[in-house]
Order: sequence, then C-alpha cells, then structure tokens
Amino acid sequence: MLLLYPSKDLLNELQDKFLTHFEDDSNIYLYDKEVYSKEELDWVLKVFKSVDIVIADVDNTQPFFKDILSYIIAKNKTYWLTNSQESVYNHISKNKVYNLDFLSKTGGHSGEE
Repeated sequence: MLLLYPSKDLLNELQDKFLTHFEDDSNIYLYDKEVYSKEELDWVLKVFKSVDIVIADVDNTQPFFKDILSYIIAKNKTYWLTNSQESVYNHISKNKVYNLDFLSKTGGHSGEE
C-alpha cells in the first residue's frame, strides 16, 4: 500500500480501523515530501507500480505533485480523498472515498501491499 500525503486523521484511521485487525504481512509506503526531488518522485513511481492499493489525500498534496497525481488517480488501484465536491478527478476516477471503510472489502486477502 502506498499513502500519498495522508492527513494525521487518515493515518490514525488506518492504524485504528484497519491495521489492528489485519493479520497478514503488508508493506506500507508513505510519501509526504514538501519539496520537489526528482529522485524521490522516481521512488514514488517505482513504488506505485509495485503496490496493490494507493490512497491519495488530494487536499494535502503539494502543488509540484499535482501533475503526477492525475496519472496516479486515473489507475483503478488508487483511492482518493478530497473535501471538494467539484474536483476534476471526478472525471477520471470513480474511486473517490470519504474514509477507509473500503479497505475492509479490498484488504483482507493475502499478499496485499
């Protein structure tokens, strides 16, 4: 699993509602850098290709990351959160979520990253 710019509330929800009940081994990657780095962006893309689930908190994303975010959100494995009702991402993805309840449906099988 890759978390992109998660809020503190989102991290707490992940810990309290999902990880405490998940018995399989899993890898969780986090990216929340405030300053652009080509090497780190290359790392994000490499990790993105290897994980099963991506969760992006659009409202916390840094401006330099917005261009790559469109690519990431367009993929079926990406779930995204925003408080905006009129997001352009609504046109490229139906995976807008309001919390992490969807993980109980997608994350219960073995081998999940």
